Amino acid sequence: MFDYIKVWPGNDDSGYPMNYRFIGEARIMQMRWKDAQEALEKSIAIFGEQIDRALHSDSEFSRNGQSKNLMMSDAWARNLLALAYFRDGQETEAMETIEKAYQEAVQSNASAEMIQQIIEAGRVVSDSLGDAAAQAKWDARKPK
Repeated sequence: MFDYIKVWPGNDDSGYPMNYRFIGEARIMQMRWKDAQEALEKSIAIFGEQIDRALHSDSEFSRNGQSKNLMMSDAWARNLLALAYFRDGQETEAMETIEKAYQEAVQSNASAEMIQQIIEAGRVVSDSLGDAAAQAKWDARKPK
């Protein structure tokens, strides 16, 4: 597939993990849950490396602005991965992943709309699990 892409961003480019996220989204739309998981897990791994580099950078912008933007993108990739896990019947993995998505979204000062979407996903997963404590936690959460 990637043979047709003339210019593929380098590992340091924020477009690199975004490409995998977009592939994961496309595979979700095709209901190819395992393939979506593979692409989204790769996206999250690369975002993790980039976030770590940004947080340990000498640049103030990288530590504060860039790291938060990367975390916000990573949070959305985790939200999508939780969806792929959930649709594939992996509800425990979905719950763990959506929790990480929520924490990163809040930490990165994501938009209220994004946080609300993650909260709604958390509610769906916790309802499916029938976990009263998780349901109460997700019901209590509000976007900024």
